[in-house]
Amino acid sequence: MKKALAITQCFPCGSWLCIEKIMGVLAEDNYEITVLGLGDTQRKNPKLTYRTIPYPAFNKYGDLTCKSPLLNFLWSLPLIVRGFLFAAIHRPSFVAYNGLATGLVLSPFVKLLGLKSVVMYHTFIGVVSNKFLACTLKFLGKFPDLVVVNSKGSSDDAASFINRNKIIINEHYADDAFFYSDSKQKTTNDKTHVVYVGRIDADKGCFPLMQAAEHFCIKDNVSIRFSFAGAGSETSKIEGLADRYENIDYLGYIKDRAELKKLYETADVVWSFADTTYLALPAIEALACGKPIVIPKYAAIMGSHETVDTTLVPSKVGWIVDTDSQDYIINLLNMLVDKKPYLSMHNDCTNLAKKRYSKKNVEAVANKINALITKNDE
Repeated sequence: MKKALAITQCFPCGSWLCIEKIMGVLAEDNYEITVLGLGDTQRKNPKLTYRTIPYPAFNKYGDLTCKSPLLNFLWSLPLIVRGFLFAAIHRPSFVAYNGLATGLVLSPFVKLLGLKSVVMYHTFIGVVSNKFLACTLKFLGKFPDLVVVNSKGSSDDAASFINRNKIIINEHYADDAFFYSDSKQKTTNDKTHVVYVGRIDADKGCFPLMQAAEHFCIKDNVSIRFSFAGAGSETSKIEGLADRYENIDYLGYIKDRAELKKLYETADVVWSFADTTYLALPAIEALACGKPIVIPKYAAIMGSHETVDTTLVPSKVGWIVDTDSQDYIINLLNMLVDKKPYLSMHNDCTNLAKKRYSKKNVEAVANKINALITKNDE
């Protein structure tokens, strides 16, 4: 049986969930996989072995890693040291990394051990104007054997410092269970339910929805209600609104995927977010459940005001909203309450999810990793 090590600086994040799925497919193909990560696990794949390092919650403090490469490195330093020691002692066939900083720093040392490196990341780099940093990235980019990114945009981004032949795209995908709905058919008499799932932080675009929700509550509009689920650095904002208003609920962070599916099924519309070229995992899971989505016009990238690729959200499955205009948001929500277009959008949503966000993508990536290792063994 081949051994592999997967290293992650966080467990409660979409990037790790995506990587964990790939590791799960490899585990079914005769790989013994150990996961080494910071903080508490949110769920466990029974086919994988988990080792954790006690650490602050990433979904509360992890936004610090977005502020600078140095902070990202310092956050991951205990993981880098422990990961290298584990690789040196146990000699897995390959090491997979969740995160660019961790992967690029460890890859040269892992290469010295004669092992393969697979870097997986969901990060926007953009134009690197600092010459020293640009040269460092190009130097470190020579060491990974494979780089897995989650969109064409991320692929083009990585190609500025990594050989494009090493880069493969693996978009988020929804677990099979999300495609099967147990919810009853809603009617035009039901109250419109808008759900947000994701980190409760400014860059995720949930604050404008909070403001809109408060507007409807102040106006005593009882035909719409709002539910928010997730952790983050700004949960006090939504906790305060939920305490004040009956039609706003804060459900905390939902660890159990079955419970999360139930929440999607109660929704009429799911407010989510996107990067410039890919949808966040909650948006994809909502589509799989047959729920139309609302995506902010501006990408969920801290410090950026780049716009989202409009082709990510065809009009038959949702809306892209200008979060700089509160009037635009209010008008959209009023339209949802009055016309209830979501009642006829279920099939279009699930069809798009099946076509673009199915398990086939993950199986293809797992096959490429296995081919890389098998070639090395020959």
